[in-house]
Amino acid sequence: MPQASSFVSFRPWLLPWAVPLIAGGMADVFLLPFPLERLAFPVNLIVLVVLLVGTILAYGYGKSSRWWRRWTAATTSGSLIAAFGICTLGLAFFPELRLQHSWSFNALLLTLLCQLLAVILNYRGAFRLRFYANHIGLWLLLASLSLGEADHYQLRAAAKVGDQISEAYNQWGELQPLGYEVRVTDFTVDYHENGSPQQYTCALRINDSPHLLQVNHPVAISWKEDLYVVDCGPLDRHQYYCVLEAKVQPWQSVTLVGLLLTVVGALLLFIGKQKGGPHVA
Repeated sequence: MPQASSFVSFRPWLLPWAVPLIAGGMADVFLLPFPLERLAFPVNLIVLVVLLVGTILAYGYGKSSRWWRRWTAATTSGSLIAAFGICTLGLAFFPELRLQHSWSFNALLLTLLCQLLAVILNYRGAFRLRFYANHIGLWLLLASLSLGEADHYQLRAAAKVGDQISEAYNQWGELQPLGYEVRVTDFTVDYHENGSPQQYTCALRINDSPHLLQVNHPVAISWKEDLYVVDCGPLDRHQYYCVLEAKVQPWQSVTLVGLLLTVVGALLLFIGKQKGGPHVA
C-alpha cells in the first residue's frame, strides 16, 4: 500500500501547541473576555520569568525527546507565525472584534513566545549571529507588544490658555494625577484654504520649563511618557481649547531594542546574500 502524503497524514490535534489554543477557545466560550489589565506590572514580568525558566528546564530535561523536536520544528514555528499573522489582520481590519481581549489570542501569543524561546535555545546551526538577532528581536517585540501592553495607558485633559492642570482622565473616565503640572501659555491654529484646521501649536510650561507642542511632535516627559496635543475646539469666536494626551509606555525601550535587532538580522541576511558565501555571520 502506498504511503500517505505528509499533508494527508497531518493531524493538527497532535501538535503540542494545539492544547493551549483549544483551551483558549473553550475559555472564550465559557468565560468573560480576557482581563488584559490584570497583566500589568509586576504580573507580566513574573509571567515572562516563568516562561523563561520553564522553557530552560524543558530544554535541559527533554531536548533529545521526540516531543521537543516536534515543538522546535520549523513547521510548528511557521504554523504559529501564520496564525498570529491572521489574528493581526483581524485586529487591523476588524477592531470591533477586540481580539486582544480573547483568551485564544492571548494563548496564541504565549505559545508563540514559548516556542520562539525554545527555538533560540535549541539552535546549533550556521549563521548564529544573524539567527539570534532575528529571533531574539522578534521575541522582544512580541513580549513588549503583548504582555507589555498591559502597562500602556493614556490620560487626557482639555485646557485653554491660562489653565494649569495636574490631573487627567484615564480610559475609564477617572481622574488620575499626572505627576507634574502643565500650564497652557498660548495656543494657535493654522487653517487650510477650505477653513479646516491644518496644524495646532500649543505653548506650554511643564513644571515651569517652556515647551512647544504640535500634532505628531510630542514632548518627552520621561523615558516612558510623552505628551501630545490631539484635538482642539472653539470656546468662542476668539478662543480655543486644546486636548492634551499623556501616553505612558514603559515597554517602548524593549520594543525599540527588538526592532533594532530585527533590522540588524535583516542587514546580515542581505549582506550574506550579496556575498554569496556560507561563512557570513
